[in-house]
Amino acid sequence: MISATLALVTLTLAPTDRGDSTTTETRSPRILTDAVRLAGVTTVWAAISPNVRGSILDSGSVGNIVANFRSPIRRAIEGGRADHDLFTTNYVAHPLSWAVIGLYLRGRGYSRPGAFLFSQLHSVAWEYVVEGSYMKPSGKDLIANAVGAATAIYWLDGRLPSVGRIVGKEHRATVRVGSVPRSGRSTLGVTLTVSRATLGDR
Repeated sequence: MISATLALVTLTLAPTDRGDSTTTETRSPRILTDAVRLAGVTTVWAAISPNVRGSILDSGSVGNIVANFRSPIRRAIEGGRADHDLFTTNYVAHPLSWAVIGLYLRGRGYSRPGAFLFSQLHSVAWEYVVEGSYMKPSGKDLIANAVGAATAIYWLDGRLPSVGRIVGKEHRATVRVGSVPRSGRSTLGVTLTVSRATLGDR
């Protein structure tokens, strides 16, 4: 599985002069741009990971990918049974990683259903095509990815709306702590690195 940094998430929170409400940039989803970005992250990781790159070169084939899509459910069940990764890999790192993807997509202007669908297409691409070129897709991973994305998109995003403004864009928002007056607030710059370093290579 993926075991590299998924993204460097820069959140810049600064007070504004537009009142106390959080200001957000109205955005229209750019499907092609985001597809290229996620594909780029996937491609780079597959290229630099010795395990993934080696497995693709040694036993990867288009035939395996075709077989995955011919019997997607059966292959996912069989792959899930054969998936013996660590608990932290399957049930912590996987959902966390796709939660980040979900929040990224929400920040890019996608509706909740749209962000969830996009995130799951990326999950399928990874499990059925990238890893699927040399092994069966893991049903465990697919479920964990879906749970992580759904939790972030439908629950976390509503509570931490600014988290979604990530990757490549500076997000400016009014930050009020208790009843501190505007003149007493200070700029807060936050750089958040979301890492998949705990993910093992299946």
